[in-house]
Amino acid sequence: MFAEYVYAFIKVPQFAIQSPYDAWSIPSILGLNCQDAEFLAACDNDQLKYIEDYHSNTSAVLKAIG
Repeated sequence: MFAEYVYAFIKVPQFAIQSPYDAWSIPSILGLNCQDAEFLAACDNDQLKYIEDYHSNTSAVLKAIG
């Protein structure tokens, strides 16, 4: 969590992996409750855009520190 802050202090090789679409992060981090049994099928276009923006931002941070 918050890899951009701790990465500089880790001296062993790192492999970053983070699913941008897991069932915990969408309601817990993004505050959206639109997923259902078909996961994102109940999300509207604005919610899907918000999820995709979160993914893009997370990817950009990881690329910047790696």
